[in-house]
Amino acid sequence: MTATHAAQSELHWREPILRHFSADIAKACRATVVADPDGLLQDDLIATRLRGFGFDVVRFDDPVKFRFVYETQHRRHWDAGESTSIVVSIPGGRSDLNRIPHDVLWNAQCAERVLSVSLAEIFEGMAATVLAELDVADLDLLWQVRPPLRGEAFGPNQTRDFVLRAVFKLSPEIITRPDEIIAHLARLHHAGRVVPDGFARRFAEVATQSGRFADWPLVQLVAFADTFFTFVQERWRAYLAGKLPEAVDAPGPFSVPGPADLPFDSPEVRSILDNLFFEGRLKPIPVRNPAALGQRWESIGVEGISKVGSPDSVRQLIHQLSGELPEPSVPPTVWTAFAFKWAELARQMDSLNPSEHGPIESEYRALQASADSRLQQWLGERYAALANRSYLPNPMMVHQIPHFMAHRRSSNDRVALVIVDGMSLSQWFTVRDAPGADWRRDMRVEEFAVFAWIPTITSISRQAIFAGQAPLFFESTILSTHAEEKHWKAFWEERGRRRESTAVVKHGMEEPEASLIDRTRAVIDDQRVTVIGIVVNSIDRLVHGVGSGSVLQASVSQWARDGHLVSLLYLLIQRGFEVFVGSDHGNVTAHGTGRLDVGSIPDERGHRAMLFPDANTRDAALAQCRSALPWSSAGLPPSAFVALATDRSAFVNAGAVVRTHGGASIDELLVPFVRIVRA
Repeated sequence: MTATHAAQSELHWREPILRHFSADIAKACRATVVADPDGLLQDDLIATRLRGFGFDVVRFDDPVKFRFVYETQHRRHWDAGESTSIVVSIPGGRSDLNRIPHDVLWNAQCAERVLSVSLAEIFEGMAATVLAELDVADLDLLWQVRPPLRGEAFGPNQTRDFVLRAVFKLSPEIITRPDEIIAHLARLHHAGRVVPDGFARRFAEVATQSGRFADWPLVQLVAFADTFFTFVQERWRAYLAGKLPEAVDAPGPFSVPGPADLPFDSPEVRSILDNLFFEGRLKPIPVRNPAALGQRWESIGVEGISKVGSPDSVRQLIHQLSGELPEPSVPPTVWTAFAFKWAELARQMDSLNPSEHGPIESEYRALQASADSRLQQWLGERYAALANRSYLPNPMMVHQIPHFMAHRRSSNDRVALVIVDGMSLSQWFTVRDAPGADWRRDMRVEEFAVFAWIPTITSISRQAIFAGQAPLFFESTILSTHAEEKHWKAFWEERGRRRESTAVVKHGMEEPEASLIDRTRAVIDDQRVTVIGIVVNSIDRLVHGVGSGSVLQASVSQWARDGHLVSLLYLLIQRGFEVFVGSDHGNVTAHGTGRLDVGSIPDERGHRAMLFPDANTRDAALAQCRSALPWSSAGLPPSAFVALATDRSAFVNAGAVVRTHGGASIDELLVPFVRIVRA
């Protein structure tokens, strides 16, 4: 196979779309308008390829923002005699093209560049409305196994059945035993795969037709990883109590209904159980007499004798993840799935006593450097296109969070976003688990990893969350957070919420958490308030007070056990809010390589990024600094000339060790986004 053919085969369903574009067309044509009802041009790989040809893909979903981009990024250049080419993707069919401004549509029509792309055209014969529920990574798999229909057509149920079998490897006719369904779902959720609700319902419908699994909550087990692992976790105690009742207390009532007994000793289940414990998806449980299980295989899931969290466990995770580093050109979902496993490794490493690090320290640092290097390469190719990616089925960047929250919610729904400033994904795991599992009882916690904005500093990434848009659109306030409330209210007003129904509560620099909770209570007790954004800065305070990852881990764990965040979440849930938790950036331990004479630190605590007045000043400074690189992104304002510190270094005094942020490492860039609802 030639390199060209290989590249085309990797494009999968995108290749028929990309046939309509080339570098020559970009040079010759100012505007292309595409009827794109399924948002296919929002795919980051398509957008990356089009950018490489010289096209700028813009989704026409906000006329004001579109006109701003059109005038500043294209019309101005055309008037100056320069060449640019814009691709306008409209969320509708050809009948919706009249929504496009006349001058833009006229340019495209004159060049015969009015096109249409859709799932119905690409996956001919399959139910497009069903396929629209899938993530683009699932479409890649479907493209490789799509059936030769030869003029036939699949209805919705036939399409769901085929996708369940071919893409998710869930065949309800074949999976007939409890051990089979547990093993299949464990592998699916362990890999970070998301089965949309409609597909989960279809699986449950077919699987229970013969009477099997009638008492299993199959829809929830298939659709939600948290529900599945809670279901398994609760039955683990029941299993151990059944084996050794003299050593293990019987479990209390289950929060997830279903059968009490699962076949953990089945070879198919046992083969994956160790990894689930080692990677933190299942937790070892306390028992009355751990020694009674000391020589049994079940000891992996027993507190006091489990190897989970030991140096041996950390070493095993290091070796496992060394073989799972994402390859170049993978979809962003591969990086978000890897980020979960990396975060668990980072948490376990930081939880070790420093005296236990020994030889695994060098192995861990080597893997850390490899992950950062791979990510840096990937960002250079794909990051610029992420901003336009669809926020469905899940957001991929932090500025998409409010869009996801607003999707399909009525004006009477109460929604809350809690931003824990500076919280990394590994620190979220600590915060989630430190108070124990009881706080999550009767709750469903849906966890995702999303990309922060680069540079990973508060005034850029957190402001993007409250604005619901890229930093390009708030250039005048990019170095401040004072406009966040204004942005937040404007976003929700545009979506039909009254201004007095939205609120923002920010944690004061020295304010006790109890005071923040009291102020929040006072705000939400006003029934007119249906949307609230809350900033908690406790972890950010802890981050900038230490340099050691182990000390920070202990501090975050203690803060979480104090219960402040759980109290805030309970308050919101009790007042009828659907609650989302997120972060604007993570943090790293960095080593100072010296301060630059020019440029400025845009965030007094974000020492891994610097801003310069112009490109020449930045490039001159970087010529004297080997541990930094220039950063530019389509989503930043044209006045933002940024340099990032590399290799876990920082723009502070040489030799100093600081805990900071601003850069583009895996720990700073991939942050938690969590949805918490009553189960």
